[in-house]
Amino acid sequence: MGRKRSGKRQHLYLTVACLILVLAAGCAPVWTQAPECPACPACPEVPVCPECPQSGRLMRVEGMLSRGNFEGAMKESQELFASSPKAAPGDEALMDMGLISAHYANPK
Repeated sequence: MGRKRSGKRQHLYLTVACLILVLAAGCAPVWTQAPECPACPACPEVPVCPECPQSGRLMRVEGMLSRGNFEGAMKESQELFASSPKAAPGDEALMDMGLISAHYANPK
């Protein structure tokens, strides 16, 4: 009964699926390789925020932590926290101390 379907809906579904795929691929994040030494104290390219002169020290802490220097990172975080316990860089230093203490590779 009835006539044979022409299959136009299949083309519509395929077109919609391809459009969704293209849109999803366009919104995907593009991964770029990070610089080799982003927080090395010897590198002059370490970004420093003009509003917060302590941001270079925070970057050094993160660099030490990424290289596995847990004692140096803890010491630097404690010094930074002691210099400003209730100001902006002090709270991040306190958070870094917690991350250093809880890090799985930290032997202490």
